[in-house]
Amino acid sequence: MSISQGDKLYNFLRLNNKLPKKDITTDLGTVDRFGMKIHILSPTSSIITELRDKYKTEIPFQTNEIEEISSAKAIAQNDYNKNIEEFNLDRFNEDKSLENKSSVSVLVEYQGKKIMWLADSHPSVVIESLTQKGYSVNRPPLVCDYVILSHHASKGNNSSSFFDMIKCSKYIISSNGENKHSLPDKEVLAKVIRNKKQRFVFTVLSFITYDTVGLKSILILNKMMIIENGILSLSILIHIYILSSIIK
Repeated sequence: MSISQGDKLYNFLRLNNKLPKKDITTDLGTVDRFGMKIHILSPTSSIITELRDKYKTEIPFQTNEIEEISSAKAIAQNDYNKNIEEFNLDRFNEDKSLENKSSVSVLVEYQGKKIMWLADSHPSVVIESLTQKGYSVNRPPLVCDYVILSHHASKGNNSSSFFDMIKCSKYIISSNGENKHSLPDKEVLAKVIRNKKQRFVFTVLSFITYDTVGLKSILILNKMMIIENGILSLSILIHIYILSSIIK
């Protein structure tokens, strides 16, 4: 959701007297709605306080928006020409955007399924929440049925340390590869494929919500990709499904 869309949603909720009475932060812990458990992973109340301090006027966020807001830690051009093995996964520079850091990410449990919605969150905040729930690299990982990768699979919003704490074979990427920051970053896929904690997963599925030429080129290098009926496949390790093709 963009900042302008967020403003529209806020105004809609305000006009219909549906604004939440409390901030949606980790202070809420776990919310139960008709048997669906929603675990708030971010933001913390201190992050919301920091955001409010930044916007002390009543001017809508969109009016105040500057270049740094919602910026992704991505290169100007995509990194699709690199081999999976070429990426230095020991180096990580987290996204510095306070707006992204304040986004709401949740772990949803319903009827035995777990889905993690990471929005534009920062992995350090999510990791802290998972740690408080008893997960760590030295304990059994959090098993998820699906994980929606943070910030359109930006390399600054998805760290190897985060992937160390979870076990998942299905990832969702919402991006078209033709945006200002050339997202998704192939480096994020490398983090999933090369993560030592994930080696017990025989197949990793990645779902992308757009079908573009740029995205189809992300895994062409070294003939690692096969295109068949709108489905992109990376050897036996990772399969990338173009959701728009499946929906049609």
